[in-house]
Amino acid sequence: MRIRLSVLLALSLLSALVFPWICWAAGSMPDYKIAGPFKSHNLEVFIIHGADSMKGEQFITLAEAMQQKALKVFETGEVNELACQNFSSRPVFIQSGDIVKGGRQDRTMQYDLIVPPNSKRMPLSSFCVEHGRWQQRGAESAATFSSSAKSISGKELKLAAKYKADQGAVWDSVSVHQSRLAMAVPPAPPALVASGGYGGGDASPTSLQLTVENKELEKSTGDYAKDLQALAGRDKDAIGYAFSIDGKLNSADVYASHGLFVKLWPKLLESTAVEAVAQKPSAGRANAASPKPAQKEDVRNLLTSGDKGKSTLKKVSDGTNQVTRDSANAVYFETQTKDNAWLHRNYITK
Repeated sequence: MRIRLSVLLALSLLSALVFPWICWAAGSMPDYKIAGPFKSHNLEVFIIHGADSMKGEQFITLAEAMQQKALKVFETGEVNELACQNFSSRPVFIQSGDIVKGGRQDRTMQYDLIVPPNSKRMPLSSFCVEHGRWQQRGAESAATFSSSAKSISGKELKLAAKYKADQGAVWDSVSVHQSRLAMAVPPAPPALVASGGYGGGDASPTSLQLTVENKELEKSTGDYAKDLQALAGRDKDAIGYAFSIDGKLNSADVYASHGLFVKLWPKLLESTAVEAVAQKPSAGRANAASPKPAQKEDVRNLLTSGDKGKSTLKKVSDGTNQVTRDSANAVYFETQTKDNAWLHRNYITK
């Protein structure tokens, strides 16, 4: 009897020590505070507030690193794999969906990746976001990529690259997205990008990068930015956002660092605005009643979806892991450092 009691006490103690870790590992979410919605045209944004758990970690974003020539992205001759090298003394955060311009084709990143300081050349999983070109474009280098100022938008495209890992689905989603934008941006040309300013054999009529560089589209997304760009930096505990379009909740991104969220916000907001432009009501719906906006509780329910669904772990690199959970209503991605600390949580509704 004493032995049984001793065993039970030992198990109780072990449970008390281990159970909190199990809950955390299973994806339990902190008690975030949610502000909003903040509305601009057909877009509603919620700001997510919470603890900054990586205050001392000073990441450089991919856009910053390429602009400063602190990191290079290299063409490998393989559509779905590039290479990168960090020449700086600070870690670089590459986010899934970042587009790199140039090479033989513009590409988008499949996974989040933490590139350590002064790294060796590392593989970079990618998908092509233009269909057909496999050569130098204009005066660009075919061996390296010049910038990463844009990122992909649209749930279908994000899931095609990040979740389905299907190049054909990525091309199909890019084409659909371009068609929607062509109809939404005045004066509604039959194709938003004909050659992107490149002529002859250098034309890139299917380039998503050149589509989102379109000046008329940038004017439209700029209208959203004027209303919403100050939101991320207004409070020091702002660590992420969620958004809905025409009242329909779309997705959310949360970061372990307020500083990283603020750095990424302009790019995140532009991508979100591009998606909102693509879903602008048609003329036939212009006089329709405004849809009921998403509520804070809807966002809270989305953030708890990380608790649900079967979990799979992907080792992206020696310093980056990705946990994926597929629940009934959303797909959840969590990027972790080599120490199993979370850095980025992404939620995409189905």
